[in-house]
Amino acid sequence: MRIRNIPLVGKLYLRLLKKRVLEVRARKVEWALQQVVVEENSTLLAIGCGDGTAVEIMNSLVQRGETYAVDVSEAQLFRTRERNGAAIEEGKVRLYKSGGAHLPFDDQRFSLVAAFSCYVEWRHPERNLREVYRVLKNGGFALVTAEIQEDEKRFRAPGLLSLLFGRGSTANLRILEGREHMKTPAAELKRLMEEIGFENVTIETKDNWQCVIGGKV
Repeated sequence: MRIRNIPLVGKLYLRLLKKRVLEVRARKVEWALQQVVVEENSTLLAIGCGDGTAVEIMNSLVQRGETYAVDVSEAQLFRTRERNGAAIEEGKVRLYKSGGAHLPFDDQRFSLVAAFSCYVEWRHPERNLREVYRVLKNGGFALVTAEIQEDEKRFRAPGLLSLLFGRGSTANLRILEGREHMKTPAAELKRLMEEIGFENVTIETKDNWQCVIGGKV
């Protein structure tokens, strides 16, 4: 979301906020990947590119392997190309424009399939998870993360909002307003994965992140 006609101090604040969010997310991606064993010659798949950070981290784990990534957004693919340009030129990172419901890969192609914070955007979670299962090798792992959104009180600081973002921002600036969200349905995700055939499905939690992991035998 773009916020127009706001003071310079507000723009600087948003840049710092965005940088902080990306730093925290990178640490959580690293934590999630530590929950599984990744061999350095593995072939990995990231569903949803984001800003390319997760792809970069995954690629760093497979010195003799490859990392693939899919996203439906040209903007996200562009950002990922910018961040992983050298690895793409070397052929270690490959990007595809595709959604998670129809992955353009052969059966049993990947040792690890990871979806970071895109589960809430899946219209048909079961269909997406069946695709993950299809392209996953026997002995591989699927890893799906999402943020836990707690009910929060609306941000009430009209004076500060006016200083940062200009008059009238209290009603319009949604980026700092708490909104009611359902908690991430990790239990439902676990149930779906088990029904599809994933084995030893577990839920790991760190701060406001949940990571659901399942294996394929």
